[in-house]
Amino acid sequence: MQNTPDQTPITMEDLQQCPLCHCPDLDFAFSCRDHLVSHELFHVKQCGQCGVRMTSPRPSVQDIGKYYQSADYISHADHPPGLVGRIYLIIRRYMVGRKSRIIRKELKKNALVVDIGCGTGSFLEACHDMGYKTIGVEPGGTARELAIKKGLEVVPDESWLDEGAGESPGAITLWHVLEHMHLPVSALQRYRRLLPGDGLLLVAVPMSGSFDARFYGSRWAAYDVPRHLFHFDQHDLIDTLAGQGFVLEARHGLFFDSFYVCLLTEQQEGRLWRPLGVLRALWVATLSNLLAMLRIRPWSSQVFLFRKSFPGRQHPSATC
Repeated sequence: MQNTPDQTPITMEDLQQCPLCHCPDLDFAFSCRDHLVSHELFHVKQCGQCGVRMTSPRPSVQDIGKYYQSADYISHADHPPGLVGRIYLIIRRYMVGRKSRIIRKELKKNALVVDIGCGTGSFLEACHDMGYKTIGVEPGGTARELAIKKGLEVVPDESWLDEGAGESPGAITLWHVLEHMHLPVSALQRYRRLLPGDGLLLVAVPMSGSFDARFYGSRWAAYDVPRHLFHFDQHDLIDTLAGQGFVLEARHGLFFDSFYVCLLTEQQEGRLWRPLGVLRALWVATLSNLLAMLRIRPWSSQVFLFRKSFPGRQHPSATC
């Protein structure tokens, strides 16, 4: 057990096998510090079979919520403080527009969009305004209340999905959510069961193989332990989804994510306002994007568009 700053005992789970492929070969990779809540070190292990990295030991399902209890947890706020928070808001507005364009291109009007981990509901609000039916799932009470105040339908957990919504979703979206899940395989199986034959599963995650991740190493802010339980690269993410009956149709790089993550990394290291701190962040982010454009490295974060796999549905040569 560990304790949070208020000395509440935390139950930790030390993984003995990979939750994705059940391989018992888990090797220590590195340690990362939680800069948001506890300031403790957490270990990251790598599966010897599927290659996915994971946080272990990790807080239990019952206790993980205590690691989100911070006014500085930006994705659960509509007005985060500080320069990095303002940059995050600018990027979020841009990304809501980009995500909305994907939905508009792929879905007919009046289809149901289910956003898992919807936060304060910015994306759902945009989809609703475009004429789609929407429902969000958000376990965080504060973020959920903010979304509900916007007139959105938001539930606290996925039991709503298990009970049946009465209508198959045209799209299920996980914007930087899959890496937070204790049981991603069970969730993916549920989503495949709920989606119709032409339904979409949109997944966005940080890419541990990106240049900015490699440059900063264990200090890379997008590892965000222990809230991020899994740390994907593009190939092991695609393989994980393929193992659960999904085929990749397209993927898109998130250009501005590298700038945000690099600035946040410098801030967490206390170097943002030191000489060259901001310049280093901008240089690393720019180079990361350039290498992604040249397809040498993945983007800092990427959106993956999946559909159900069926006999005859081929895996396209989706570009980065």
